[in-house]
This record gives sequence, structure tokens and C-alpha cells, in this order.
Amino acid sequence: EAKAYAFSDRVIKTIDKLTDQSEILMHLGLEIVRLTQDVKKNKKQPAFSPHIRNCMKYIHENLSQKISVASVAEYCGISADYLSQIFKKEMGENLSTYILRQKLEKAKTMLLNGISSKEICTSVGFSSQTYFVTAFKRFYNMTPSEYVKITRMNMD
Repeated sequence: EAKAYAFSDRVIKTIDKLTDQSEILMHLGLEIVRLTQDVKKNKKQPAFSPHIRNCMKYIHENLSQKISVASVAEYCGISADYLSQIFKKEMGENLSTYILRQKLEKAKTMLLNGISSKEICTSVGFSSQTYFVTAFKRFYNMTPSEYVKITRMNMD
């Protein structure tokens, strides 16, 4: 529910700022695609153990903070080693990689909403713009500005 409300609020706030009808339609189209992809992804997700669900909840609620494996483990009430082990087993990737990927996914949305890399670094808890750009390029094989340019071209 929280994710749906956040999605709705974000879309409404963005559309309220837009003045051109074609920009509004383009933004709505992009959001429809994102929503459809999220629904598809959520249907495929297997049921996770309570520790992993708790872990994921903590990460999504604290994306703007510095998140360490130790802080997530403390929140979940288990050791960092055990959490890392079960996270890798259930999710198929390291917990630290998952945290970074979630931050970058949030950054992608922010980029498409016209938010600067500097603001994104602050909002998503990256230590520097250089680290943000390096991580973005490592995950997506393009810089944030290339991502915005390519995505907007594909929307035309």
C-alpha cells in the first residue's frame, strides 16, 4: 500500500509542475510503463522469509541514509554474517549489491523527473557525485546523463 501511495503522490506532484500537455502525456506514458514493469516484477517474486522481507522493508524505508549490512542486520535482529548468507541464498545477490541497486533505481526515477545528480546524491545517500556516476555506469553501462537522453529519445 505504501508503495502505491508513494507512486501516486510522486506522479501527481510531477504532473502538477508540468505545463505543456505533451510533457504531461509523455510523463504519464512513462509512469504507466514503470507501473506495469513493477507489477510484473512483483508477480514473479517468490515468497521470502520474514528476515528477508524485514530487511527489504528497512532498505526501502531508509534509501536516503547510509545503509550498511551491519545496520540492516541490527534492525532484523540477526548477525550480519547470517543475514548476508540467507540474503544471498534467497535473493541471488549480495546484500550490499542489492542496497546499491535499490538506490540506483530510485536515482533513475529522480533523473527522469529532472532532479540533478547533486540533489540525487543527497537524497539517495551517495557520498559523492563521482561515486554515484561510477556506480551508475557500472550497473547500467551508461552515465546518468546518457540514461536520461536515451530514455527521453525512446519516449518520443
